[in-house]
Amino acid sequence: MTSRHPTIRRLKRQSRTSLHGNKTWSASLVLADYLEQHPLTAGTRVLELGCGWGLAGLYCASRGCEVTALDADDSVFPFLAAQASHNDLQVSTLTQDFSSLTEAQFEGVDVLLGSDICFWDDMAADLYDCINRALEAGVQKVLISDPNRPPFLDVADALIESQFAELFPWQSSLSSRYRGSILLIENA
Repeated sequence: MTSRHPTIRRLKRQSRTSLHGNKTWSASLVLADYLEQHPLTAGTRVLELGCGWGLAGLYCASRGCEVTALDADDSVFPFLAAQASHNDLQVSTLTQDFSSLTEAQFEGVDVLLGSDICFWDDMAADLYDCINRALEAGVQKVLISDPNRPPFLDVADALIESQFAELFPWQSSLSSRYRGSILLIENA
């Protein structure tokens, strides 16, 4: 559902989100497009960081993955719930900032996703540390999409150096306006 859908318009009148959880961001469409072409296996346990309206996680749920959607702003969850209900999908939610996730919380997670979650300079170190904790805990794959904001590119550069990450451009097959880069780490 887009921002113009009656359900979403009603939700926007009822509550305000903080931390920019006010729409579906294009980087989540980039990540969903990537996942369409590089699918996860049904049953994969996915944790979506900074989920907002949860498009990337919902896409994974539509493909049979077990998804937990995490966001520091719990006011995004009614939007996520509306999207999930509209598409007859189920996801779990967790209200927490990704900077405070512990290694123990990553146990049982196969894939860590995020879209457009490193938009302020002070988020870069938190995201870098979060990804490293996830990898230490045994997360098998990390996929983060972004429209190439400088803080994200700083994290990508650091992870390319320390974790043999890959960073590559991606353009959605749906529209040329949905483009950015995807950070991929496959844990050996």
